[in-house]
Amino acid sequence: MVVYAGAESADSVSNAERQYRAILFARSRVRLQERPEDEPKTWRFEIRLGGEPMLVIIRDSISTDTSGLAVHRGLVIEVDIHATSEHEARGKAVGLASLHLTAVSIATRAPVDSPNLVLLYEITASKTSDLDFAQSQDVELPLGKVPAPGTVVSRVQQALVSIPDPRKAPSDPARRTDVFGCTARNRARSSLHHALARVRSARSTAGCRAAATA
Repeated sequence: MVVYAGAESADSVSNAERQYRAILFARSRVRLQERPEDEPKTWRFEIRLGGEPMLVIIRDSISTDTSGLAVHRGLVIEVDIHATSEHEARGKAVGLASLHLTAVSIATRAPVDSPNLVLLYEITASKTSDLDFAQSQDVELPLGKVPAPGTVVSRVQQALVSIPDPRKAPSDPARRTDVFGCTARNRARSSLHHALARVRSARSTAGCRAAATA
């Protein structure tokens, strides 16, 4: 169930200048913390896709159960995007969150669920009224299926097997530092960025080949 508030006004800014923030949640076998007893960790990705600046923030979601034990619930994803409408913003946010969670799953070889939209609200700086707002309750909705292009899957598979298995990393922190002073955590984040770049490159190549064939 989605609750909407806000509407476009006649004197509002142009649709091209509208900005939205989405909050999503995904159950996950992955945590950003290096150790369960560490404080919740946050990763921040500032990227540009299609010439538009976008921000993706991923953080640990931890709560305390009835016995006082801290339990890792999953990952919270915050996405800032530009969009012409609430509907377009929703699609962009879910797509970006899914892309980054897929990269996290690939890098760690652990399952991460599809992200569920919790909140979506307009943050256009020049607007002070008639701001879009949408809140989703925890209701399972049927999702459309995306066809898997073999060329892209092959590229991702090659990128995946080239990433070291983090479960086999040395347990001694001193041994996790390489000659450049990068820790295993930083290398994992670097591998994640490289995986994202390879996926985008594969998609672009597949699209060019499809256009050439047509």
